[in-house]
Amino acid sequence: MAVDKKKKHLLWVIAFVGGFIILTGILSVGYIKTEAVMKPHMDELLTVPSMKAKPDEEPYIKGKLLPIDRRKKKIDSYIWSALPSMQLAHRYEEVQTVILLEYGESQVGTYTNGTGAYVRTCAVTIIDYSRGVVLAARIFSGSAPPATTSSHTGAYGSNPRTEVVQYLKKLPRAG
Repeated sequence: MAVDKKKKHLLWVIAFVGGFIILTGILSVGYIKTEAVMKPHMDELLTVPSMKAKPDEEPYIKGKLLPIDRRKKKIDSYIWSALPSMQLAHRYEEVQTVILLEYGESQVGTYTNGTGAYVRTCAVTIIDYSRGVVLAARIFSGSAPPATTSSHTGAYGSNPRTEVVQYLKKLPRAG
């Protein structure tokens, strides 16, 4: 009887892992397809409008959004996969909100071995693409780097991407 339980358990594990792989593959295909569709429009999507929202206007997400890594000039795969698919633009014609993300780092100290201690950052610019208006610009910082390191290249705190996703999910939806 114990062998049957082990076989059942193994089958459940295999089914779970297989399902996860299939789901990941489906999501990847959507990302890859959207990346190809948006590539010809990327320079236009990366353009930051000069017009800013009114000082009392709170940021919002209008229609479908597109998160873009400014430096890589590509859809940000982490933010893309962390947001609900129904909120994401899959065709250029659907884009009403552009989320520009610019990742960086800031040295906050030096270790005794002479290497740097860094905090990771992400500058987020929210654009109402349909109106050509910058709604908000905000910088997120990850956690502090470890107190000590044996690395010869320095050490970093966490990436603030999770905080960025939480922020975007909490923004009100418009139109």
